[in-house]
Parts: sequence; structure tokens; C-alpha cells
Amino acid sequence: MTPGDDREFAGHVLTQLEDLELPLLSWGVTTGTLSEAEVLEAIGSAIDAHPSYSGTVTAEDGRDQLEERGLLFRLPGSSPRQYRTRLGETLRLATQLRQLFPPRGGASGAAPNWWQSGRWLVADYRLHVAARPYPRRDIPPGEALRAFAQTPDWKQLQEDVASAQIGTRSLARFQVDATRQIFSSLSRRQSRGVIIGTGTGSGKTLAFYIPAFAAMADHASGHHRRVHTLAIYPRKELLRDQLREAILAAEAIGAALTSNGRRPLRLGALYGDTPWNPESAERRDGGKQQGWPRRQAGLICPYLGCPACPPGDMGDLIWHDADRQSGSERLTCLRCQATIPDGWTKSTPTPAPTARRSPCCCAAGGTRHESPSRSSGSARPSVTRPVSSARSRDSRWPASTTSRRPRTAWTKKAGNTR
Repeated sequence: MTPGDDREFAGHVLTQLEDLELPLLSWGVTTGTLSEAEVLEAIGSAIDAHPSYSGTVTAEDGRDQLEERGLLFRLPGSSPRQYRTRLGETLRLATQLRQLFPPRGGASGAAPNWWQSGRWLVADYRLHVAARPYPRRDIPPGEALRAFAQTPDWKQLQEDVASAQIGTRSLARFQVDATRQIFSSLSRRQSRGVIIGTGTGSGKTLAFYIPAFAAMADHASGHHRRVHTLAIYPRKELLRDQLREAILAAEAIGAALTSNGRRPLRLGALYGDTPWNPESAERRDGGKQQGWPRRQAGLICPYLGCPACPPGDMGDLIWHDADRQSGSERLTCLRCQATIPDGWTKSTPTPAPTARRSPCCCAAGGTRHESPSRSSGSARPSVTRPVSSARSRDSRWPASTTSRRPRTAWTKKAGNTR
């Protein structure tokens, strides 16, 4: 693992760099910068204090990796080099927002830099920076499963599914409580809402997925084929990340379902860029690309990263033109070259020829993941091979309470707007 891939180490370095910026930012000065010497000194001291990287990684390596991940920005054309952290650059951009109304006659005939006379949208801001607490994950898997077993209607099937999802990870108390509340609510006849509120990266997704997949397992019989659970996400990037997590969770419980006489789960993604057919994946409007983004000799799937890649370094999945033209729904990762073959699993019925469509989403371990069909017939899914079990996921769930610098929490006051 490199410093850029180590989230804890990268967060520690980023905190040190942000501390250098805070005195000016707190006074409303957003145009300040860090010198290259300051950046390298902060990264170097962090590397020296880290036994895994001391003597093997240079400060320049750490700086380059922080830039690659978008945590550190070099000012274009600066010589000597000057930098801002993600926090500093975000504040600078936010405070420079202006109200723009194109001048009469259009912008083409206006004076140079006409937009700089627009009204400010942010009149002032207040910056508050504090350590972010994380829930302590101190409940071993065995203890968590025993707590789940006390929930009404929790049977051996649910225990096997939950055990496969949890693996060796310890859980936080809120994850155990949320699982019991949600699963017991699903077994009741009346509607009930459960709200999980905790910080970013605390494990809310797992707190939802454990009871959701446990409940879906009961309905995963051969004659039950209906929508059971909806997960709604407000942003494209969040959907992209959570879709991958759902696929990995469905893969993890595949063996538990099969051993209990259940079929693999079917996951679906409703997304605006799902093509009607292979040809519409590359639709154009007046020469402008409107469908899937083009790269090299193919199209990039816009709503799913490679399930075989590490979580923080997902590769793009490309649908090669040759495969698309031949009718093959194979996707290939541009980073690790892992392939999602066409028709890898035969767990779904053969579709009608008129209902053929493009690869929509990936599935793992015999689990199908597809977008709802936009035709009247059934649709052929795209599927994937199992993800390597050698990739550790435990590092994403620290076992004790930790603190790190949060993304900036600040308020802004709007200026004159219309």
C-alpha cells in the first residue's frame, strides 16, 4: 500500500497541511498558498513517524499521490510551486461565486472579463473545524449475531446471510440496533420508518444492507420475483459507489442463499443513461456526445466502476466497439483488465430477441444486476465473474473510535440576488 492509498495516513497528512492554512482561512483570506517546502516538510515528518513508509517512500512521492487523489492542488504556472489543500481551494472557489446575467447582445460582444462585475453570491463565511468522532466498532461478529437472533422472525437463513456479509468485521452499536429495528419493522403489517443518523464513513450503508439482504433472502425462492427493496440516491457519484457495494454484498451472500435452497438475488439500477439498445449507447445531438462517454475504441459505463479493483482506485469499465457491434455485452476494466463476460451466468431466463439491450450494470458471484427494461419484453442482463477474495475489506471498518479532520463545516451568507 502506498501513502496515497492509505486513508488514515493520507488523512493525517491532509490535517497537517490544513492546519497550516487555517490561520488565514479563519480570517477570511482565501488566496493564501503553501510553499513546496512547507508541503514536503509536513509530508516528510508524517512519513518518518510511520513505520511502514519510513525509509521506503519520499516526501515527493507522497505529494504526487495526494495530487493524484485531488487532496492537494498545485497552482497552475506557479514558480516556485505553490499549493492549496482541498479545503483551501474549495473555500476559495465558493467565495468567488458571482451572479451572472449575460450582457445585452450576448457575451460575444461584451467587454473582456465582463463577468467580474457580477454581484457576489457569498458575502461572508464562518469556518468551524473540529475533530470528527467515529463510532467505536467493538462488537465482535459472534456477539452481533447473537443479538440479531433475538429479533422476531430471525431464522437460520438470516443468520447465514448476515454472517456472510459481516465476515470478520466488528460492528458498532448503532449498526446492531439499526439491523434489529429495520428487520423487525419489515415483519410487521404496519408501515414504520427508521432513520439512521451518523457521520460520513461511519457505516450507515452496512447498517441498512444487513437487514435489507436478510429480509430479501426470505423471498429469494424460485416463484418469488418482485421488487422488495428500493435504495434511492440523490447524486450520480453516490449511486456509482453504492451500486458497487450492493453488488459485493450480493456476491458475499451467494453461497449462504444457495445452501439454504434460495436463488441468487437480482439487483436493478434505474439510471438516466441506461441505453434503449446497443446503438443508442452512443447517441449524438448535433455532433455532441449524449450517451455513454467515448474513450479509446469503446464506451465507458457511466454508473459503475470495476468491482475487482480496490475501493479507492476503481477502474472504468469499457464496452469495446467490437463487442458492441457483435452483440456481446462484455465489459472490460481499463485499469486491471478484469473482464465481465457476456452471459457468464445462466441463472436467468433467455430473453426475447426484440428485448435485447446494452450492458447496464455488473453482477458478481452469479448475482444478476440489471437496469429495469425499457421494452415490453424481458431483458438480457450483464454479469460478472466473482471478485477475488484476497482483497481485504476489513481496513474500511476501524475497530476503535478515531478522529480526523472533517470536511469543512461552514456557513455562508448570500449577497444581493434576484
